[in-house]
Amino acid sequence: MKKIHRIDALFILLLYAMFALLSALSVIIGVQVYKGLVEDSANRGELRTALSYVANRFRAADTASGVTLERRGGVNALVFREQLAGRRAETLIYCYDGALREYLLVPDLGGQGFVPAEGDELVAVSDFSVTRDAGLYTIFAKTESGAEARQQVFRRTTVSG
Repeated sequence: MKKIHRIDALFILLLYAMFALLSALSVIIGVQVYKGLVEDSANRGELRTALSYVANRFRAADTASGVTLERRGGVNALVFREQLAGRRAETLIYCYDGALREYLLVPDLGGQGFVPAEGDELVAVSDFSVTRDAGLYTIFAKTESGAEARQQVFRRTTVSG
C-alpha cells in the first residue's frame, strides 16, 4: 500500500513541476512577444514623427519656389528654400547611409557646400522617397525592420519643382 502513495506523490510532484515549467515558458514567450510589439510600436511612432516633421517643413515652405525635388551630391533630396536673418538658405531632407537626414545650407556664408554624410540624422530608414502627382506629394519611408509610413501633403501654391 505504501508503494501506491509514493507513486501518487511522485505523479503529483511531476505534474506540479511540469505546470511550473510550462508557466515559466509561457511567461518568457509572453515577454518576448511584448518586447517585439513595443519595439515595433516605437519604430513606427518614430517614423511617423519624422514624416510629420517633413510634412510640416513642407507646409511652412509652401511658396512658388519654396519646395523642390532635386538630385544633389548623388542623392535625391527634398529642398526647402527660405530666408534666415536676411540670407538665402536651403534645408535638404534626404536618405543617406541608412538614415533620413537634414542638412542646412546657407550659400551666402561660404563653406564647402552640401556633403550628404554631414547631415543631421532624423531617423534610421532603409528607404525614403517623395513622389508628386500634380499638387499632391506623397512622402514614404521604411525602416530595416519593415515598418512603413506614408504622409501626403497637398501644395497650395503653384508647383515649380
